Amino acid sequence: MNRQTTRVLIAALAIVFLLVSALSCAKLRRARAPQQVAPAVAPATPVWVVTAMRGAIQDAVVATGTVAAIHEVDVMPEGAGKVTAVYADVGDRVPRGSVLVRLDTDLLSAQARQADAGVAAAKARLQQAKDTVHLTRSTRSISVEQAQKQVDQAQTQLTKAQTAAQTTETSVNNQIAQARIAVQSAETQLADVRRGARSQQRKQAQAQVDMAQANYDLTKNQYDIKKRLYTQGAASGTEFGTALSQYQAARAQLEQARQALSLTEEGPTTEQIRLAELQVDRAKEQLHLAEAQQDQIALAHDDVELARRQVRLAEDQLDLAKAGKTEVKIRQSDVDAADAGVKVAAAGRDLAYTTLRKTSVYAPISGLVSARLVEPGEYASPAMPVFRLVDIERVYVNAVLSETDVAQVTKGQSVVVTVKGLPGANFSGQIVDVNPSAIPSQRNFIARVLVENRGEVLRPGMSADVRIVIGENSAAVLVPRDCIVEDRQQRLVYAVVGEKIQVRKVTLGAREAGRVEIARGAKEGDVLVAAGQSELGDGQKVKPIQREAGTTQ
Repeated sequence: MNRQTTRVLIAALAIVFLLVSALSCAKLRRARAPQQVAPAVAPATPVWVVTAMRGAIQDAVVATGTVAAIHEVDVMPEGAGKVTAVYADVGDRVPRGSVLVRLDTDLLSAQARQADAGVAAAKARLQQAKDTVHLTRSTRSISVEQAQKQVDQAQTQLTKAQTAAQTTETSVNNQIAQARIAVQSAETQLADVRRGARSQQRKQAQAQVDMAQANYDLTKNQYDIKKRLYTQGAASGTEFGTALSQYQAARAQLEQARQALSLTEEGPTTEQIRLAELQVDRAKEQLHLAEAQQDQIALAHDDVELARRQVRLAEDQLDLAKAGKTEVKIRQSDVDAADAGVKVAAAGRDLAYTTLRKTSVYAPISGLVSARLVEPGEYASPAMPVFRLVDIERVYVNAVLSETDVAQVTKGQSVVVTVKGLPGANFSGQIVDVNPSAIPSQRNFIARVLVENRGEVLRPGMSADVRIVIGENSAAVLVPRDCIVEDRQQRLVYAVVGEKIQVRKVTLGAREAGRVEIARGAKEGDVLVAAGQSELGDGQKVKPIQREAGTTQ
């Protein structure tokens, strides 16, 4: 016999004892006293009661949902071919990237080897093209450098030829002019000799000597310089010959002037006259000799023209050498084409190996095999799944919320998930999103809850309850759920006030397992009937019996 039953029996016995005692006393009074009629007294009804207390309670929305896998994947091969091996079965756990199925690889392996050979050949052609470009560039660079040197040398020779031609032309013209002067002077002296010398003639003859001496000194100095330069190789033979001719002419003129002066001083004699005539003849011969040197001017100009042609020829050679750079560009285009060939071959090789790798079917996710759809020897293609994998390390619970509850639920809220098939097990979760649109024709909304699936005991398709805390009151008036009586749209409590029943309307707040919050209609310390309210009425006298916390009727 439990404690509650014992207390009930004791209470009943006490009530019986009181009733018997009352009857006995009444009979005794009737025996001793005159006969009178006593009024009837209704007995108090024993009732179980609890006291409303303050405490903390959470306000929560409870929704029903269905467990769904976070990932469910149909695995399909990327290539087609005969299945040679299958490496997993239903219920197996497979890590991401593990091989599930292999297809036949003989043909694709041969194509991959052929692609390797194609890449090697393309690289060899590229290296050959690079070597050719390097050789061509080096050769053309040397050719341009040599051609530039030849142009520079030809320009130097042209400058020298132009200088020599100018010098020769000036020298020859000077000699001709001097020779003509000498002829005129000799002719004048001859005439003077024939007429006889005068004082003016003697002065003139002396002036001629002085002039011839000065010219001789100048040409001798130029001759010595040209001779030294010619010996050192710094002057051409033409320049040296011109200087020598000028020197010889100046020396002859000096001698002629001296003789003329001597004749002038001595007076004309037959010999003097004859000598003056000879001087005239010699002067004319020198003039003819000087005029004959005009050919040297033409030769010097020919040398200039030849040097100019050499410059043009060297410049043409330089242009030709520079034009050879076009060949370098052509060779470089060969390199570019060969490089493109390598890339094409490499792309073909990559394609071959990619196709070869596609003969192995890999697990795209880590998870459990829920279906095996192929066997060795069958033909697989990209249009046909070979496995179905599910990842249930974490799962979703798609909770259904009413239109009144959805407004109180937001993304990020923590929830507790329970499953009827796993009594006593609670799972923590979090709302990851709430669908903004209702389910068509239902006015319900789906909240998706992410749940850590410890031990992977939650399986897709299970029904689950989701408890979403939407508020908390730490000082709520709390009573057991049994204290609440629902009458149509009203919620009532039966309070015990002065040993009488007082029926009150109440407004409920948060609800939790086994207890509720009374927002209005009752307060802390109120004594409320916790059982048998249907047998009681407003104003009925009762005898309250306090129920201990955690007990039931």
